[in-house]
Amino acid sequence: MKSLTAALTSAATYTLLKQSSRGGVTVRLWLNNQARAVHAQGLGLRPGEIVRIDAYAGVRLDQRVLQPNSGTKLDTKAFSIYPRSYSACAGSPAGGARFVCTPYHRFNG
Repeated sequence: MKSLTAALTSAATYTLLKQSSRGGVTVRLWLNNQARAVHAQGLGLRPGEIVRIDAYAGVRLDQRVLQPNSGTKLDTKAFSIYPRSYSACAGSPAGGARFVCTPYHRFNG
C-alpha cells in the first residue's frame, strides 16, 4: 500500500503547450508541471520518421532527436526550462507533407 501511495503522489501532471498536425502526423509540446521540463511527442509516425525538440534563444541552442524502430508514438527526453523558446517537430526527416512543427513557445524560467 505504501508503494502505491508513493506512486500516486509522485505521478507527474502535464500541460499541453502547443500542438500541430499535418499529413497524418501530430506533434505536441508538453510541460511536466512537477519537473518544470518540456518534451516533444510525435503521433502517427512511420518507421524511419523522427520527433525532435528545439531550444532557441536567438539561435538554435540544442536539439534532441529520436527515431523509432517501430510504433506510431514517440517522446523525446526533456529539457529543464530556462528563459528560452521551445518547438516540437515530427515526421519525415526529409521534410515534405509528413513533417510538422509547433510554433515556438517562450518560457521565462
